[in-house]
Amino acid sequence: MILQGAVEAGRTLGKYTLQRELGRGSMGVVFLAHDESLRRDVAIKILSAGLTSDPRFEEWFRSE
Repeated sequence: MILQGAVEAGRTLGKYTLQRELGRGSMGVVFLAHDESLRRDVAIKILSAGLTSDPRFEEWFRSE
């Protein structure tokens, strides 16, 4: 999924609602999110926008 605009708490991504940022690093941001279909909290990691055009990072990210 390619995200448009700011990724911040309160935003909905598919069935997930981002609640708050848990951590940030050079590769991306991890959010606490709520999975609406399972009705439970999950962690969502979002790859930094600058890395999405590099197939190596995308492959690493998907395998992680």
